[in-house]
Amino acid sequence: MARSVTVTTDSPAATRRLAAALGRAARAGEIVALTGGLGSGKTTFAQALARAAGVRSRLRSPTFVIAASYRTGRQLARQLHHLDLYRLRRLSVTDTATVTEVLGDRQAIIIVEWADRLDRRQLPRNRTTFLNFRVRVNHRRVIRVVGRLSRFVPVGPGRRPLGGSADRAGPRCRSA
Repeated sequence: MARSVTVTTDSPAATRRLAAALGRAARAGEIVALTGGLGSGKTTFAQALARAAGVRSRLRSPTFVIAASYRTGRQLARQLHHLDLYRLRRLSVTDTATVTEVLGDRQAIIIVEWADRLDRRQLPRNRTTFLNFRVRVNHRRVIRVVGRLSRFVPVGPGRRPLGGSADRAGPRCRSA
């Protein structure tokens, strides 16, 4: 069974700090699969993860294409691929070929927004970390991290993620 950690962030900055920690730990061939409702923080997370992985330009959600690639400046994992499947209800033959090619790239870090639009069998378990985002009251996000990168969720004494929020109370963290 894959390790899982549940984190509550109380601001976009706290979500970005979590993404930065995972982005620094991500390695070539890693797939980061993001799920959650519209406005739940997936794009904020993806942008911060990309920045921490070494992408210098701003990650933008592909509008008319489902994939975009960026240089990372790293020795290993020289590229980061970003798939945004929001506009797809089902994959066309062309989209399926693109997704298969991107997911098969073991030399890049891959972020998939709206990963629930894929058949889970397309996401290799041994290379995929799943993050599910849920919005709670007062802009809090509950983020469940399942997979290899879950061990890089930054926690301090009392299982609290390091860094905290503007009010210094910080997000809460729970392992399962």
